[in-house]
Amino acid sequence: MPSRADPISPDRNFVDLDDGGPRGRPLSCLLFKRAERLTMKLDANISAVITGGASGLGAATARRLAAAGVKVALFDLNAEAGEVLAAQLGGVFQA
Repeated sequence: MPSRADPISPDRNFVDLDDGGPRGRPLSCLLFKRAERLTMKLDANISAVITGGASGLGAATARRLAAAGVKVALFDLNAEAGEVLAAQLGGVFQA
């Protein structure tokens, strides 16, 4: 059971505002607090497989992970954009 000071329990993946959580705070603030606590250390020892990685959120995720040193493998139907992005990031691409 979470304490009154911290409505987010480390053994749960959700926020229960009825467990003594502060009223009036946006849920996004509470979820962000949870995300900060679970931050993963990203480095060259980690590999990521990203589907839809040639554009949009997939490309943004690939760029962010690659900037942190993670090895990325991109998969997408858009072969041209995928090849270009994989080359820029030092990753691999497969259509």
